[in-house]
Amino acid sequence: MSDFEVWYQALWESGNVMRKNKKVNKNIILGFIASYLLVVLLVFTAQYISNSVVLNALKSNALDIVKNSFNSNVAIIEQNLDRVKETAVIVAQNTAARLENVERSERDFYSKLTSVKKELSSYYVGNAIIKDICIQNDVRDYLVNFDVAYSRRLAYYETMITSEKLTPQELLKASENANGFSTENACTYVGGIKAIPFVFPTPILKARTGSVLVYVDEKTMLMPLKNLLSNSNGAVKIFDKDNVLLAQDGRAELEFPNDG
Repeated sequence: MSDFEVWYQALWESGNVMRKNKKVNKNIILGFIASYLLVVLLVFTAQYISNSVVLNALKSNALDIVKNSFNSNVAIIEQNLDRVKETAVIVAQNTAARLENVERSERDFYSKLTSVKKELSSYYVGNAIIKDICIQNDVRDYLVNFDVAYSRRLAYYETMITSEKLTPQELLKASENANGFSTENACTYVGGIKAIPFVFPTPILKARTGSVLVYVDEKTMLMPLKNLLSNSNGAVKIFDKDNVLLAQDGRAELEFPNDG
């Protein structure tokens, strides 16, 4: 074998070794890259799962907080509405009854109305959701509230309140038939305060002769929920235990039904 052939064979064998080493190095590099990518993928997956768990937990906690806040505020509203009903019953039993036998022709008619007017103001203390309390006699046609004793009931409906749906005469007529919370008789007082009446009939000898009307300040009543809804586009409807709509706020039709 000539020197050239020896040199060429050596060069060929050297090339094979380099090609083998290059292939081995390539496999090592590919294996390293695959291992690195697998580690990165595992880390990313673990981090994603961890973040998802944390975010879901935070979301669940946030929803629980909101739900508890709603439940707490609804409970407060229900307690206030129960106090309104209790106030109406107390006024009917202890105050309205004293006026049932008062005749307009009696000399002390207005002095008795004035005495009742002062007493009504005492029921307002400590209950911020009460806007007004009225005692009206449908038969003898008079009405007494915090401020004035009206010899004509219509004068109260003409001067004290307005309604988008009903005229003063219609409000008066509706008050003679209403019983319980009367959202259809919702009105606005002078000064822009929206109110909903709770009507408690005052019967004498089982015949309805008048009623006690406790007007609820809608804004104050819904204030706890309005604070929760102020930064959202939510809405709320408040129902009593008889599923009667008491008040609503907001634009959407999101309802919280009474569960009894």
